[in-house]
Amino acid sequence: MRAPGTRTADVAIVGGGYTGLSAAIHLAEQGATVEVCDADPPGDVPSAFNFGSVASVAPALPRGPISAAQAQAAERTAAQAIAYLKRFVDSRNLACGWAHPGHITLACDDASAVQLAHRFEYYAARQDARVAWLDAQAVTQETGAARAVAGLLNLSFALIRPRALRDAMRMRATTLGVRIRRGVCVNAVRLAPGAAALDLGDATLDAGTVLVCAEDAWPLLPADLRPPLERYDTHLLATRILDDATQRCISRQPRAYGTLSADKDYFRLDDSGRLLFGSRLGLAADFPPAGVEAALRARLAAYFPALEHVGVEHVWSAPLGFTALGVPHVGTAGRMGWCGGYCGSGIATAVHGGAALAAHVLGQADDVAFHDSITGAGEAR
Repeated sequence: MRAPGTRTADVAIVGGGYTGLSAAIHLAEQGATVEVCDADPPGDVPSAFNFGSVASVAPALPRGPISAAQAQAAERTAAQAIAYLKRFVDSRNLACGWAHPGHITLACDDASAVQLAHRFEYYAARQDARVAWLDAQAVTQETGAARAVAGLLNLSFALIRPRALRDAMRMRATTLGVRIRRGVCVNAVRLAPGAAALDLGDATLDAGTVLVCAEDAWPLLPADLRPPLERYDTHLLATRILDDATQRCISRQPRAYGTLSADKDYFRLDDSGRLLFGSRLGLAADFPPAGVEAALRARLAAYFPALEHVGVEHVWSAPLGFTALGVPHVGTAGRMGWCGGYCGSGIATAVHGGAALAAHVLGQADDVAFHDSITGAGEAR
């Protein structure tokens, strides 16, 4: 007999973000009973204020460049993730405002311009290339941002409404019978021969498999299984609605912008005319909250001096998990599974990672039909 307050599920997922919801949807579509423990309370959470990038290139890494082969593998992973996310949202009719405004990577000094030129040559050589090189004069036709000496325009870059995608994925999961527990923290996971028990404080959840899909919950993994993650903070502000002239100074047409380095700055205008400006602020961890807005304003003023004192409506901070090679850790061992370490690469990598983790759990990681649904030829139902 089960103790009072105990529930059972085939799979328990720790983390109700894009990764956890993706894994839950794929597992439930294959008939599994799934419960999701989401530590975030009801209401808007950091994922609702995500920049919305469906990143089309592999991210820069804090510890510097990796080998050419590893860099190309990271680029392939990023491309596969984008293609997969597009099929995922289209096949399930998940409304998320998918658009291709184009992304411009800015070089702010000569050394960055040389590095960016090499990146352009790499992408321009591909058959599906949708890139263009922008010299200093061409950059000024796109944005009034100071300091930029060159740019790389990537028209494959996609942008979504992150809150809309999160809500649509929750609705899809719930329709499939997934139970999502909001505001529930998992204190510990106890492994036993027949099941895994999740300690929820006032209740216990027994499951055949436990998937850790939140980087904040990484310590739940046994030390001998836990892949290494380095955590860095990213910060984002939203200004008040700007007048038309100021908007045109920021961007002549709908675009997203970012700098080349790992401690990147990035910005775009939203549909209502607010500026979203983000920065890794030198990759500092645990940056004091009181200083975040001031630091963001200082970074913003380096590009648009007139906006140093602009009205700000919202400031958001969150940690990012980085891996050594720029691709997420996805794996299973016994009754435990994990997916994390997106390196600031965008929402697509998280959704794709959840699908790959579900394939591992279902024992279909090497099955051709399911593998195709993850990498390109089909779609899991």
